Amino acid sequence: MKTRKTLLTIAGILLLLVVAVSVSTVVTAIATAGSATATRTLPAEPLSKSEFFTVRIEAQGYGTFGKVIETLPEGFTYISSTLDHHQVVVYGSTNTVTFTLIGETSFTYIVSLRYHDIEEGTYAFSGILIDEDKNEYEISGDAEIAVKLAAGQFDTGSPANPYPSIFGMHTGNITPSQTITVQKLYTYPCPGTGGHAETIELYENGTLIANGTWNGYKGDWHNVSLNSVAGTPYVTLLKDHVYSYTIRTGSYPGIIHETSFNATGGTITCTDFTDANGKRYADWIPAIRLE
Repeated sequence: MKTRKTLLTIAGILLLLVVAVSVSTVVTAIATAGSATATRTLPAEPLSKSEFFTVRIEAQGYGTFGKVIETLPEGFTYISSTLDHHQVVVYGSTNTVTFTLIGETSFTYIVSLRYHDIEEGTYAFSGILIDEDKNEYEISGDAEIAVKLAAGQFDTGSPANPYPSIFGMHTGNITPSQTITVQKLYTYPCPGTGGHAETIELYENGTLIANGTWNGYKGDWHNVSLNSVAGTPYVTLLKDHVYSYTIRTGSYPGIIHETSFNATGGTITCTDFTDANGKRYADWIPAIRLE
């Protein structure tokens, strides 16, 4: 009889322990599920068209692994991130990017305003964090970013598909839609390259009016400063006037594969491009900004 009571007592204790462990596990799971958070940080200042910028994501409480799914505004393009490329999947049709997290508590990614038809205004980002139990949490923090086009620029923007690319000599015409004062030439490189312009010459009616030469990979190496033939460190391009350009490039500059292109602030055409191998093309426009 005593043995039976002892067994019943032990069974009861075991049952209580099982219940206690189960309750503890449920409470822990609920606490974990509710503790996952993610925060987005965007640049505070308005962006200029075709500018590259960095987005920061901080995430915690998602477990051993998780996912951040970001949806970018139309006209914005994902470029790269601090995560390994195997942890990133880009869905171009929906402009979403999935980042797989394996213990990371923060990462950044780079975005470009790559399309020439983007307008001034406010653009919204959205995203979710998915924890290891597949629970979803809306990403908090910054959700909107302002785009303000800079005045007095001629800007092709960075092309969505800059390849194929090679250095060589470009000639063509630029017709500004507004009068602008130009001090420098910026050349958009292919992502991850040192694409740049080495020299530029601007002509009006066959007469040289301004030129500039690259100073090498130092300081502000993306830009070439212009000087007018009159000796001023700038040149004024008049609205609706046609100017011819000759630009010699180095490395892998961004290329717009069209014969004519509507840029912000006017149009640009390709008359001829002769690459480093002597091959000639009529639809290679350099991706540039005059400002």
